[in-house]
Amino acid sequence: MDREASLLMGVKVGRIYSITFGLGAALAGAAGSLFSAIFPISPELANALLGKAFVICILGGLGSVPGVVVGGVTLGVVESFAALLFGPENSITVSFTLLILLLMFRPSGIMGRRGFE
Repeated sequence: MDREASLLMGVKVGRIYSITFGLGAALAGAAGSLFSAIFPISPELANALLGKAFVICILGGLGSVPGVVVGGVTLGVVESFAALLFGPENSITVSFTLLILLLMFRPSGIMGRRGFE
């Protein structure tokens, strides 16, 4: 959390950054390979997944990992019921409407901290 304090304590910050980046890249590669075994991959798929990831992060609240889990479950349930009620083509519209309503009434997200930087 504090780079300068870590340097003063003798932690090799550059090495930790490299290990963290490598671990994140390896996990992303593993998730991508598992995802490709189930779903067909095309360039048009990126926008839909990026939009869902954005909505999930904002719903859960920035800076809160449990909030992202709650946001993902919430979005999944809301999109499922929206697809059932309004049709599958309108479920994304309902999720972005939910995002706008949440930002109007609770700008920090479901479990986010106020004033997160």
